[in-house]
Amino acid sequence: MEFNIALSTIIYLLIFLLPGFLFRNFYHRSAHKKQFNNGNLFERFLTTLLLSISIISLLLIIYKAVDYFFGFEVYQSISYSSIANIINTIGDNKLPEETEINELYLDFSTFFASLYFFSAVTGFLSYFINNELNIFKYSNYWENLFYGYNLRTNSNEKHAYTIADVLVENTSGNRLYRGRVEDYFITKENKLDTLILSNALRFKKNGSKVEEKKIPGHILCLKYENIININLTNIKEKKSNIRYFQKISQALAILFTLVIIGLVVLIFLDIENFIDLWYKKIAFSFISILLLGVIYSVVNNKILGELKIKLFKDNLIVIIFLSISYLWIFNLLSFWLTFSISFGYLMLLTFLKSSSKKNK
Repeated sequence: MEFNIALSTIIYLLIFLLPGFLFRNFYHRSAHKKQFNNGNLFERFLTTLLLSISIISLLLIIYKAVDYFFGFEVYQSISYSSIANIINTIGDNKLPEETEINELYLDFSTFFASLYFFSAVTGFLSYFINNELNIFKYSNYWENLFYGYNLRTNSNEKHAYTIADVLVENTSGNRLYRGRVEDYFITKENKLDTLILSNALRFKKNGSKVEEKKIPGHILCLKYENIININLTNIKEKKSNIRYFQKISQALAILFTLVIIGLVVLIFLDIENFIDLWYKKIAFSFISILLLGVIYSVVNNKILGELKIKLFKDNLIVIIFLSISYLWIFNLLSFWLTFSISFGYLMLLTFLKSSSKKNK
């Protein structure tokens, strides 16, 4: 009975909560990441559940539209009867039959993968669409104030950081503090709780003069209950293409990691129409990972402006050498003929390299 409850719980989480969780995680990003955990547990649970149901419904509508307009049935083995049989089997505290698993696991695996990917993408796109059109108002407005997300800037400028002048009530009199806004904390009701400043200064009026004193330490924490008012100054700086290229490089690294995971999973899938023998699947995944690693290195260095001509030539030689193996994997040539071509390619490279050294 314990096995039944645990397995059922995992299935419900995977289907009805994880898609909504991924959507919310990618939607509450950047300027509104602190709002992800706002609200009580029941509100977050209900929101996540409704989002999951909406995402699943939308994805199924897309699949039906593809089938209707293009005549392509995406998941042929998945039907109401097959899902009902699996649920009933698990409900009886049993595992599905091996033949049933072999028929359904590939479609179910790809469906769940596409569902989670679709959830993340829709959440990510919804964030940018709402950020541009401002359709829904975020309850946490402090992020926009402290980090200048709504600040109007020129096309060649961006927000760098924010300086805060904070008047704080004290037993010995009101004191004025100034520092760079590093972070902040809010309550569940989206009210400011604590403000974190770095490079903090304290100002004290001495007669007609104002004395400035640097506060020792790395950060200064100010409780909102003691704050009388806050004055914010947004500092701008010129945009740099380096950060833009770094973001592209990070996205490329994520994509490369996902492809590697897919190639590893490919070893365990039944793809006889694509690659007929199990050791060819291992060879395909291993060679493809090496090949993509070299290609990723070239593209990433090109994006960051670090690609040298010699490095490009060396990587191109490796790419060609690794690509020769596909002639055997896809049954275009026999193993020994493919091996002979690879060996001849290496001999040719050795000869050309030795000839170039002699000419020098």
